[in-house]
Amino acid sequence: MGPLPSLCRSSYSSSAGGDVEAIKARIISHPHYYSLLTAYLECNKVGAPPEVSARLTEIAQEVEARQRTVLSGLAAATEPELNQFMEAYHEMLVKFREELTRPLEEAMEFMRRVESQLNSLSISERSLRSILSSEH
Repeated sequence: MGPLPSLCRSSYSSSAGGDVEAIKARIISHPHYYSLLTAYLECNKVGAPPEVSARLTEIAQEVEARQRTVLSGLAAATEPELNQFMEAYHEMLVKFREELTRPLEEAMEFMRRVESQLNSLSISERSLRSILSSEH
């Protein structure tokens, strides 16, 4: 088949664009949207510098405030497929965050153990002086 005539192409793309916008609106107005967004932001905070993490927290708070305003005027979504999608996506993001966090936590624990071992092996300046003075 050849390319779509320009009239069909434009009506197709505007129709598809409208569908995408309608889907986005349904997702944003869904009662679980905030928890989904929070899980996404939590994934982005893993390993981020403190200032980035703080900004992501601010964004989450702003979205939560907007979400409460939007949801106060809407009934809860009763679309089983959308509910299932939102729950599954949220669960996937939570697991992804856990997978991102695990190596960092393991590395931090390793560094704490190394530091502890180095501290137990190191000789303080005072004990070094007493050792040196007792040898003379």
